[in-house]
Amino acid sequence: MVNRQDQFFRQEIKEITFFIILGLVMAIIIPIFIGFALGSFEESFVAGKPLEFGSFLVSYIIYYIFIVVALIGLPILKIREMLLTNKGEHPANQKNPEILNVAYLHDPEQDSLLYNLFDSNLFKGTFKKNPMRFSLSMFRMFILAILIFGGLGILQVLSPGLRFVGIPQMPFQVTPFGEVFFSAEPPAFSETMMVIFIFSLLMGFNGYLSSKLKIGKLGYFSIGILLSFVIGILWAGYHQIVYSSSETALLFTFIFGFVGSLLTLIFGSFIMWYVWHFMNNFFIKLVEVVTIKEDIILFAVVIWIALLISYITGEVLVHKYRKKKAEVNVPQ
Repeated sequence: MVNRQDQFFRQEIKEITFFIILGLVMAIIIPIFIGFALGSFEESFVAGKPLEFGSFLVSYIIYYIFIVVALIGLPILKIREMLLTNKGEHPANQKNPEILNVAYLHDPEQDSLLYNLFDSNLFKGTFKKNPMRFSLSMFRMFILAILIFGGLGILQVLSPGLRFVGIPQMPFQVTPFGEVFFSAEPPAFSETMMVIFIFSLLMGFNGYLSSKLKIGKLGYFSIGILLSFVIGILWAGYHQIVYSSSETALLFTFIFGFVGSLLTLIFGSFIMWYVWHFMNNFFIKLVEVVTIKEDIILFAVVIWIALLISYITGEVLVHKYRKKKAEVNVPQ
C-alpha cells in the first residue's frame, strides 16, 4: 500500500513534469517551429552576415535565458522542498528550518494562502471539506484561468485602458499569426516564471525566518503579501528598461506584477499569473493585427462560451461519476 510520503513525492514529480513540459512546448518548441516554418528567423541566418542586436532571433535570446533559469531553478527548489520538508510540515513551522526550499509551481495545500486559511483554526468545523480543494487540479485551474483572463482579454478589446503590460514589438514584418503568437510567447512564460523563481527564493528566506522566529503561517503569508509588493516594483522596473514604459504604463505594470505575484501566493500556483500574462499579450497584439474589433469579439465570445459549456458539462459528468462510484463502494 502506498504511504502518504510516497503519494507526496508522486504528486510533486507530476507537478515538476507538467511544468517542464509546458515550458518546453509553449515557450520553446512552438515558437521555434513558427519562427522557422513562417520564416521569422530568416533575417538572422543570412550567409556572411553576423547576428546583430535588434534582429528577431537575438531579441529573443534574453527570453530563452530566462526560460533556462526558470526550467532549471524552479524544479531544483521543488526537489529541495521534497527532500527537506516532511509531509504535513509547512515552510513556516519546520522543526529543522532549511533555507531556499520553497518553489511556487502548483501545490495549493502547501503554498496557497487561501487553502491554508480555510484549514486554520479560524474556519475549523465550518466546512466539511476545504472550499479551495477545487484548486488541487492543475487542469481545472488552467480552464478556470483561461475563462477568467480570456474574459478579461475580451474586455480589453472593448476598453484598451485595461491593458497591463507592454509587449515586444516585431522588428520586421511577419505573418499575422506569428506576430500575435510571438507577442505572447516566449515573453509570457519566460518573464512570469523568472519572476516566480525570484519570488520563490524570497519566500524560501521567508519560510526559514518564519520557522526560526516561530511566527507561524500568519506571519509567513503576511510577509508574502509584502514580498508581492516588492515583486511589483521589480516587474515595473524591468518593463521600464525593456519597453520604456510611460509613467501611466509603469503604474499598470506595477499593479500587474503585484497582483500577479499575489495571485500566485493566494492560489499556491503559477497558473493564474501565467495565463493572465499570456492572454494580456495575446489580446493586445490581436487588436493591433485585426483592425475590426467586432470580428475579434464575436470569435472570442463564441470560443469562451463553448469552453464554459464544456467545462460545466465536464464538472457535472465527473460529479455524477464520483457519486455513482461512491454508491457502488458502500458496503451492503
